[in-house]
Amino acid sequence: MSDLNASREAKLAELNAAQAKLRELQDELAVINARISNNEPLSDADKSFVSNLGWLAALSATITAVAASL
Repeated sequence: MSDLNASREAKLAELNAAQAKLRELQDELAVINARISNNEPLSDADKSFVSNLGWLAALSATITAVAASL
């Protein structure tokens, strides 16, 4: 039973790390959204960030898989 608990704890830690990363991404998106709403120009870094969000779908799938396995 302790192996199962250790596995669950490891998966929970992985899930918490992924959630923290998602919060960071959400904060960055809020900043970019505010710039867009205020008709401010986006920096090259902002444009690059937005264009590279495709991996977010993969991260979301990973979080779902980890959560489902708990």
